[in-house]
Amino acid sequence: MKKKRIVIALGHEALGSTLPEQQKAAARTAKAVADFIREDYQVVITHSNGPQVGMIHTAMNEFCRLYPEYTATPTSVCSAMSQGYIGYDLQNAIRTELLNRGIYKTVSTVLTQVVVDPYDEAFYHPAKVIGRVMTKEEAEEEEKKGNHVTEVEGGYRRIVASPKPIAAVNPIAILIATINTNSISILFFILVAILPNVFPNETGKMHQAEDSLPVILSIVC
Repeated sequence: MKKKRIVIALGHEALGSTLPEQQKAAARTAKAVADFIREDYQVVITHSNGPQVGMIHTAMNEFCRLYPEYTATPTSVCSAMSQGYIGYDLQNAIRTELLNRGIYKTVSTVLTQVVVDPYDEAFYHPAKVIGRVMTKEEAEEEEKKGNHVTEVEGGYRRIVASPKPIAAVNPIAILIATINTNSISILFFILVAILPNVFPNETGKMHQAEDSLPVILSIVC
């Protein structure tokens, strides 16, 4: 019999904006996920990483400002950091909740990437605000680097695009091994899959879309 499927969407603020807030939010989410897994649902979780990538981007920028000898951290790397950070808390919370209920399944976090169109309209009209508030001089320096900025209360902040995904670069495979006629699962991975953005150039080589935020898709089976 085919499994029932349900989608759980965690919005922009659903995971909080600090480590304690995220851990509490992940614990609440894990309870809901475990409820559905116990009822034999296939659960798909989608969520934002805006506050997390913004916090990391700000921290890395401040570090580079204080220590100029260190290389600035690209947005794509900050996104990957946020994805591991979110996945770590989600997988730990889900694993703990499942174990508390006597459900023994492996929980893993897998980072992957999606392809986006380099001509996506989002790149021409970036709207996602990230990073700390900058002075006018700092904003002008960012623009010289090719980054987009916008004026906000107290100064300026960077803005990035949020393009639509086209396809996965490295498709996620979930292996379920079964034995006997009762289809007993002996290997069952729960994947928290995170998707940064890339796009192909003329030769097919993938480039990170540095001025965009990733699309987030988590899969729990």
